[in-house]
Amino acid sequence: MAQRREKTAPRQSPNPAPEPAALPAPRFALAWAALVYALGTLSMGYPALAGRFLVNPHSDQYIAGYAFREFGAATLRATGHFPLWNPYLFGGMPYIAAMHGDIFYPTFLLRMIMPTDAAMTWGFIIHIFLAGLFTFCAASPALAWDPERTTEPGPIGPGSEPWSDPEPFIAPPGIYYVTDTYVADVVTTNGPLTTYSTETVHESTGSYARVLGDVGTGDESVFDGTSFNGRARLTDGREVAGTYYEN
Repeated sequence: MAQRREKTAPRQSPNPAPEPAALPAPRFALAWAALVYALGTLSMGYPALAGRFLVNPHSDQYIAGYAFREFGAATLRATGHFPLWNPYLFGGMPYIAAMHGDIFYPTFLLRMIMPTDAAMTWGFIIHIFLAGLFTFCAASPALAWDPERTTEPGPIGPGSEPWSDPEPFIAPPGIYYVTDTYVADVVTTNGPLTTYSTETVHESTGSYARVLGDVGTGDESVFDGTSFNGRARLTDGREVAGTYYEN
């Protein structure tokens, strides 16, 4: 005869293990970050230390950007004000607010204390350094934004409530995520057989599409003439079958 066994609750330790304490923030974190970003930036732009001009000779910065900035800097040094007119393009054109670059941007001050090519190079380097440093400042601590959260998040540490990720987006029925992009029509002929297809590139476009309708070979559709690539035609003039999508 089987005997009934009583269920007993598991024994709990009278002294539970303490939760690990949060790691303290490193001393002079911003200074260390600035040093790391400065060394990283200079490791890529070290020719600037020898006065090199860090642009591609085929780039717009070399072909046009340098000339624009040198003209503005030379005029500013000679007259004490920015040029209002550029007589060297076309029959002349306004210099301010006419695609002549960073006229009033703070880095124009570099062109007052060093040659224009060196000033442009150090302007690039300063921007890369500041982009890294500001990213460090904005990500300390790195907090994920939850669009579904209705309350302000609390501090991160032992015993704090874990944050849940927002629910994934589920496309409604009939809506599809676009994973291929149209490139060109492809017509292949093998003896009496001619095949009509399309060439696509597999890529994530970040967009969705829905099917508007199918159309058979030789049939007409209310969407004919509205798509950017249109329908191919057979040798007898009939349009081939296909599917219309709305992106």
